[in-house]
Amino acid sequence: MPDMRLGTRIKILRQEKGLTQSQLGACFNLAESTISLYEADKRSPDYEILCKLAHYFQVSIDYLLGHTDERRYFDFNQSNTLYDTRANAFDDDDGIPLVAVVLNTPNGLTYQIDSAAESNTTYNPAEIDLFWLQINNDSMTGDAILSKDYALIKKQAHLEYGEIGLVIVDNEPGTIYRVFKKEKSIVLQSSNPAYPPLIFAGKELSKVKIVGKVMGIRRKL
Repeated sequence: MPDMRLGTRIKILRQEKGLTQSQLGACFNLAESTISLYEADKRSPDYEILCKLAHYFQVSIDYLLGHTDERRYFDFNQSNTLYDTRANAFDDDDGIPLVAVVLNTPNGLTYQIDSAAESNTTYNPAEIDLFWLQINNDSMTGDAILSKDYALIKKQAHLEYGEIGLVIVDNEPGTIYRVFKKEKSIVLQSSNPAYPPLIFAGKELSKVKIVGKVMGIRRKL
């Protein structure tokens, strides 16, 4: 019978991602010793941390707690998926715009087409509800989202706690983060421990604009 303990599940999931206890702790602003205590079942995470762990590893809380041996199954045709199970390579011939950069300008969102030959081409924002965006950094490698992958973005202004979305901070190009939003604060969390979380509260909340939700990932082989 498999080990059903919470600590064992956290350890297995951490090792599957190739993370040390220190690296996993850094994702949640926790000390390495805290992760060690979790894995040894000498301390239990509170509900908020438990939710964050479930979102981070993309499993259900029931799985973490050992109530089930079934991890959440991802199907690209369902709204909560992250990975395209229909193909292992990117195909841009699907009628969905392919965007290189999303910016927040005084006139609203601007989408620049992903083409070196047409780098100044833009889309009419009113005509875009769904688009592909090429990832240009390694900030989400902990979620197996790599540089040069393509993220399918559904335009929406709100995300559920812990969902991955495209976010613009100030006038910087849009970037993928896991978003933890509370009433008076918002945390933008990368899943690569090399990138510290960005925390905004009070007047600084006005710097953050949620563009949309990541609905799927494709990789060009």
